[in-house]
Parts: sequence; structure tokens; C-alpha cells
Amino acid sequence: MKTHNLKINQLAPEVYEWYLSYLEDIDNKDIEAYINFLADDNI
Repeated sequence: MKTHNLKINQLAPEVYEWYLSYLEDIDNKDIEAYINFLADDNI
């Protein structure tokens, strides 16, 4: 995933880290982790 164009000042630091983790799980095809991102208690 190409994330180098995403500027950290566009997102709060914790949201930026969450987003990178989300993209990494998608790239790794980690279905369980992806499902956790969709869970209501993670919003």
C-alpha cells in the first residue's frame, strides 16, 4: 500500500496509526484483524 503521500497533519496521530494498521491488515489479508476493525466497539 502506498501511504507515503498521506500527510500526518491531515489526521490526528492516533487516527493515522489506526489507519496504517487497518491498511496493513488488508494488505496482509488478515481477515480476523479486518473484522475487528468493523466491530461496533472499535468505532
